[in-house]
Amino acid sequence: YKRQTVDSAYQEIKNEKIEYQPGTRTVYATGLYTIIGRVIEAVTGQPYLEAMEQRVFEPSGMIGVVPNDPTREDLEHTQFYVEGDEEGTFTPGPPFDSSHKLAGAGFLARAEDLVRFGSAVLEAKIVSEQARDQMFRAVPLANSEATPFALGFRVSGFEGEPLIHQPGGGIGISSWLFILPERDLVVAMLSNLTAAPVGGDVADEIISAFSSN
Repeated sequence: YKRQTVDSAYQEIKNEKIEYQPGTRTVYATGLYTIIGRVIEAVTGQPYLEAMEQRVFEPSGMIGVVPNDPTREDLEHTQFYVEGDEEGTFTPGPPFDSSHKLAGAGFLARAEDLVRFGSAVLEAKIVSEQARDQMFRAVPLANSEATPFALGFRVSGFEGEPLIHQPGGGIGISSWLFILPERDLVVAMLSNLTAAPVGGDVADEIISAFSSN
């Protein structure tokens, strides 16, 4: 057994055929972040994890972020669950190696780490103001058709204001990061249950509660 590196994961997908002309469709694919991760390694001359620690995690104060490595016995995290029933019982999730998608969905973090990341982006601490504004702007298709997708985020609205957000998930993991630039507010929601309700009405109520305070 050997965990994959960003480069070994990239080697497996680099020769895949393009299924559609870029700019004509929107498709969510975690593998795209593997390509971005390999570009980061090439540009910085650093391994992906080292580049992230030096350029993102440390400047943002994200002290609790670690790769999700089920082979590490010293890795502290909550128990992950994959399903529940009406009686409130849950099934523990199996160990899962996410090293093949480290750049897209391969880290473990705390809610405060995600908030610190969102705040660092919002306050232009780890990117320039120009880059932040581009990241917060939805990108249309080549034919000018609107999409909800920006650079690494999704864009919608909340009570008439822009809402920048991005969900994530895996085995025993559900997460959602929300950024409301006009309120200078960042909210992160995490659950240790697959497909937990961390968005929708629950998120709206929590965002409203933070806004009122």
